[in-house]
Amino acid sequence: MSFSIRPFTPADYPELAQIRNANWPDNPVLPETLEANDKRLKPGLVMQRLIAERDGVMLGNALFFHMEWMYHPQKFYVGLTVDPAHQRKGIGTALYQKMMEELQPYDPIKLVASTRADKPAALRFAEKRGFIEEFRAWESKLELAKFDPAQWAKDVEKVLAQGYQIKTLAELEDDPDYERKMYELDHAGSFDVPLPPGESFTFPDMERYWENVRSNPDFRPELWFLAVKDGEYAGVSMLFHRPADNDLNTGFTTVKRAHRHKGVALALKVAALTHAKNLGKTAVRTENAQTNRSMLGINEALGFEKMPAWIDLVKVLRKEN
Repeated sequence: MSFSIRPFTPADYPELAQIRNANWPDNPVLPETLEANDKRLKPGLVMQRLIAERDGVMLGNALFFHMEWMYHPQKFYVGLTVDPAHQRKGIGTALYQKMMEELQPYDPIKLVASTRADKPAALRFAEKRGFIEEFRAWESKLELAKFDPAQWAKDVEKVLAQGYQIKTLAELEDDPDYERKMYELDHAGSFDVPLPPGESFTFPDMERYWENVRSNPDFRPELWFLAVKDGEYAGVSMLFHRPADNDLNTGFTTVKRAHRHKGVALALKVAALTHAKNLGKTAVRTENAQTNRSMLGINEALGFEKMPAWIDLVKVLRKEN
């Protein structure tokens, strides 16, 4: 079939969301969310989208961008999506070839793509082009109708009896030092998160951290739950708004090392889930590396059910110097 490939423009966000949602109906997104997230990219980093179209109708799209959380100037995340009604017609192949051409001025050494285990065609497409599996993470979902907060009341009481308080970030904004304390808590826990082999986490400075948080359209300070003891922020479990459905996403759950093995993470998760249920939300979702057994164990105990695994695939174009 005949079609053309052109650069992306902001007018493309509605069709971009439409094609994404057609491919991922269980994980919908709004056009304005895509636009807001694009605008959050740190200045100086690269992001480029390409559009395949025929007669003014989008058939598919591709993108590549620097990964701020694992930044390397020659490593890029890449993605490619084709309208299900137009797949297997050469559109994905053409978009991939054009994307590789557009990448060449940046002298890329490694590309990272992601798809889910229940998408065999996408896996075959990537593998045929030299991508190999590097990392897996479970997405899990808890239907809140099945969650009974009373079942966990004693576990929460044990944590409170140790001198911890559970407060939302919104409640802590009167603390004149809350920004620094929250930043240091997130910083301490982020370096314990499992990453693909050979990669390291790029943590932002405090100004960029809060800029990134507050520019996230799904951030709500009343959805971040913190364990506080003697003024110290000991742990956090973050929930994020999902405007396209009635679920919530779990962001990051972490506890400082000195406060682990005391039930704090479980108590934070229970507080977050209880709040979500009281809000009338349908479900809470979370994602964990398959090697993160401690957090997976907590989620399994709470009743989270595993969905198909997310798979990171990489294509190494040449070795790092």
